[in-house]
Amino acid sequence: MKIRKLTAAAAILALLASNAVYAGGWQSSRGGWWYDLGGGNYPAGGWLWIDGNGDRIEECYYFKPDGWLLTGATTPDGFIVDGNGAWTVNGVVQRRAVSGGSNGSALSAASERAELLRLVNQERSRAGLQPLSDNSALDRVAEQRAQELGTLFSHTRPNGQEWSSLYAPMGITEYHAVGENIASGQKSAESVMDSWMHSEGHRRNILDPKYSSIGIGYSVQGGQSYWVQNFLG
Repeated sequence: MKIRKLTAAAAILALLASNAVYAGGWQSSRGGWWYDLGGGNYPAGGWLWIDGNGDRIEECYYFKPDGWLLTGATTPDGFIVDGNGAWTVNGVVQRRAVSGGSNGSALSAASERAELLRLVNQERSRAGLQPLSDNSALDRVAEQRAQELGTLFSHTRPNGQEWSSLYAPMGITEYHAVGENIASGQKSAESVMDSWMHSEGHRRNILDPKYSSIGIGYSVQGGQSYWVQNFLG
């Protein structure tokens, strides 16, 4: 995501057009919608989570390189945005609670998992790799592992078995390669992804061309966050 200054030409266009200004800086003109960050700045060429109506729930939007909101299309990194420009998965708008808000933890957990999947595939796209598909059986593995990390933060499970021992009970019996990333303490999908991408072993898992699907787990126990990625190829 780039932050750009509003140019004189864009400013003139905004003044000539009949602009609608919404809470949080949404503005429209003949070219479509764009977002005013204040100080003459606007997002361009990437994603931005925005709480546009002040309800402390954010939606995620993709802005084209010229700063206009992309709507009703597939983004360059392979995700779907609806007619309002919001990121959707299987037709459902992805949302997350504003940090420090009092909105439900279930909403936050689901949106953090979805955001982490988006970030993984964004990095793979940048590396020229195929995206990883979400795998419901792997999700169950990762969710179980995220719970177990609250008892023992290790790739070894609390029962003494290796993390991969969960695959068969979840119905995963055929594969060529598996992997796991774990983390603790990060407050958001962006934060944990940044940590993993700056760690050689974790980064290698995320960008491994052998993998074709992923499961993501996230839990909060005793105020501590736990993150899991389980890979399958």
